[in-house]
This record gives sequence, C-alpha cells and structure tokens, in this order.
Amino acid sequence: MTVRAAGVSFENRQERLAFLQQFKPEDLTVTLEREKENKFDINAIQIVVHIKPIRRRTVIGYVPKGLARELSKVLDMGIQVTATLMQIIGGYGWKESLGALINIAI
Repeated sequence: MTVRAAGVSFENRQERLAFLQQFKPEDLTVTLEREKENKFDINAIQIVVHIKPIRRRTVIGYVPKGLARELSKVLDMGIQVTATLMQIIGGYGWKESLGALINIAI
C-alpha cells in the first residue's frame, strides 16, 4: 500500500525532505520504527530514511494514525515490514509544504 507520511511539517522535517531531494532513489532506504514512548500515540511508527552516501539517517514523519494502530501490532509481533520512499511531493508554491509518499509491504 502507498501512504502519505504524517507529521512532515514538524521538527524541521520540511528541511529534511528538501535535503533528501538531491539524492538518487537508490541512495535512500526506509525503515519503519516503533516509537512506543510517543506521548501523543502509543502506536506511533516513525518513517526513517537512511542516506547511504553520507551514512546518516533522519526521521521524515510517521505512518498515519489509523494505519499505525494496526501496523504497530504487526511490528510488535516481529513480522518484517518493508518500506520504500516512492516520492517527495509538494513544495510547488510558497504555501505548499513538502510531503512524502511511502510504499509499505508486509
């Protein structure tokens, strides 16, 4: 399934997404990481992009809340879930923020 990352306008994530646009898709990998200590959502799942050429990682957002409620159960059972950054979207005008489309497979 393909989802749009949630929470991309917080904690400098717009700058992170803009920075990621300079890399080729093959330079980026994505992992989904549970954040059980999240004070806003006990089912929170971070979307983490790993940038191979510079050996860095950054959180670009979260799996949307409704999906995270179910997907967190899958991750907590130890079932492998893969994710791919499909596209960085938006940013076309001064009011339009950047976003990210993520493909998730179980």
